[in-house]
Amino acid sequence: MSEGTSLTQSAQSRYRELCDMLDQKRGEIESLQKEFEAISGYLITMGVIPKEEPVKKRRGRRPKSAVADTSG
Repeated sequence: MSEGTSLTQSAQSRYRELCDMLDQKRGEIESLQKEFEAISGYLITMGVIPKEEPVKKRRGRRPKSAVADTSG
């Protein structure tokens, strides 16, 4: 049974490593996002780049072509 215990301990260790890596990457992404927003805001204010409309997120909608025709 020690082989299973060893595998479990190894998996737990790797899990903790991955959690730490994800936390670090989240921090990096948040930092980059803030920098991007600041720079793009400046460039929009200066008229260098156009202000884009926010993209609406699709929530599980199927394209119209995939919806069954019930009109007939």
